[in-house]
Amino acid sequence: MKESLREALFNIVGPALRDRYAWDLFAGTGILAIESFSRGAAGAVAIERDRRFAAAIKRNTQMLGLGPEQVDVHNGDTFRFAPRRMAEVAEAYPTTPWVVYLCPPYVMWLEHPEPLFELLQTTAGLAPLGSLLVVEADKFFDITSLPLGPWDVRPKGNMTLAFMETTG
Repeated sequence: MKESLREALFNIVGPALRDRYAWDLFAGTGILAIESFSRGAAGAVAIERDRRFAAAIKRNTQMLGLGPEQVDVHNGDTFRFAPRRMAEVAEAYPTTPWVVYLCPPYVMWLEHPEPLFELLQTTAGLAPLGSLLVVEADKFFDITSLPLGPWDVRPKGNMTLAFMETTG
């Protein structure tokens, strides 16, 4: 996520982060998990498939003095790992709302939207009432095709952010 888009994102969700659990799916650098925790999230999970990126996120969290109880970093397939971990967290903290960032590589929205849609639906089903789902896509993806909804769509240059609160 570009810095300007991340700034816009945190201007929108910043106040909603306090005491929520943050999920950085397709974490890349893990910046969304780390920044969410620094802005008051109760904890964060970063899931990244690429071993090198996951290792870098772990190193960065350690350099910042953050342990797994603050930012829990996992190397694995988001589609497989996220639902299992989310079910565990939902069971342990059933009333703590989440902020879930779904920011995969843009090409996934165009080439493989079905697994992403399924992940969104699974996440919405597991997330406690009042959780916030955040989707990032580029201008080539038809954001109106997202399941669930209604989505609050915010175009930002060549990218789009979409937000939806879970209603249970």
